[in-house]
Amino acid sequence: MEDIIGCAGYLDENKSQTQMDAGILSLEQVMAEDESILFYALDYYHQGMDFADAIHLASSSRATSFATFDAKFRSRANKLSLIPTVILP
Repeated sequence: MEDIIGCAGYLDENKSQTQMDAGILSLEQVMAEDESILFYALDYYHQGMDFADAIHLASSSRATSFATFDAKFRSRANKLSLIPTVILP
């Protein structure tokens, strides 16, 4: 995915990364199981989160908290005030 996003950025330097992501996701050939989760995850990723962590957190949006032993993940998510709150188990 990062390669695709990077290529898109090279093609049009005037568009924001988020606009390019939305453009890629709107392509007929691209299918997402849940687009809203993917959009949130991409937003978290652009704010500095690891992409896999961003997907996990976005997928847990209905939870009151998200437990992980990953200190870097907890720190980044809590600095960004993302929901759900990321806690130590």
